Amino acid sequence: FLAEHPGGRLVRCEQTVEATMPTPAECEIFAFAQPLPCLLIKRHSYNRDAVVKAARAQLGRHQDCTALVTNSLRAAGIDFHGWPKDYLSLGHTVSASEAKPGDIIYYASNGFGGSHVAIYLGNGRAIHGGWEGGTTAEFSAYLPAASAPVFIHVDR
Repeated sequence: FLAEHPGGRLVRCEQTVEATMPTPAECEIFAFAQPLPCLLIKRHSYNRDAVVKAARAQLGRHQDCTALVTNSLRAAGIDFHGWPKDYLSLGHTVSASEAKPGDIIYYASNGFGGSHVAIYLGNGRAIHGGWEGGTTAEFSAYLPAASAPVFIHVDR
């Protein structure tokens, strides 16, 4: 991956390390013969399994869709809450065939005058908050009255 050297130069780093002075094998400067010191940023990977597990633990709870997604993301170390559309800012959209368990699903219309978010489980299934009398429940990711689902891979 690329990181920026404190001097403004781009550097290529072979692995993520928490250090201010990586070894030559860990980091080399483009167009320079000798590696120079660079500051590497620790990358966090999105823990999809923790998100799915946290969403499943909320089945039957009375809450709206944003509370479900917020509580599920918190299990992956992400502290975020907003309106359904705000969850688009957490990542990038992917096609349904690229969607993975733990992705967020955004619906511009829930079919009842509002927008909606859910947690994707895979195989066309999702966990939704605020349905069936306000209860968190598992059912299809493809809601009959809603707009098409937008799948979001979380980048944080």
